[in-house]
Amino acid sequence: GVSIAANLVSATALGLLMVRHCFRPHLEWDRPTGKWMLGTSFPLMINLMLATIFFRIDVLLLKPMRGDTVVGYYSA
Repeated sequence: GVSIAANLVSATALGLLMVRHCFRPHLEWDRPTGKWMLGTSFPLMINLMLATIFFRIDVLLLKPMRGDTVVGYYSA
């Protein structure tokens, strides 16, 4: 929660500095490029999701078998 808030504050401050001192970005959506970017990045998203599940499945299995205390020791 706190890290998200800190990142939002940082992004807002940097965005304001960019607009004030550098340039005002012109935002437009190019449909073919966006479609290409989504198609290219989709396998990477699936890979990240599966890797996250793979590296956390042990905690999901350990919790019902041994409880929160053992999971806390294991994760530390």
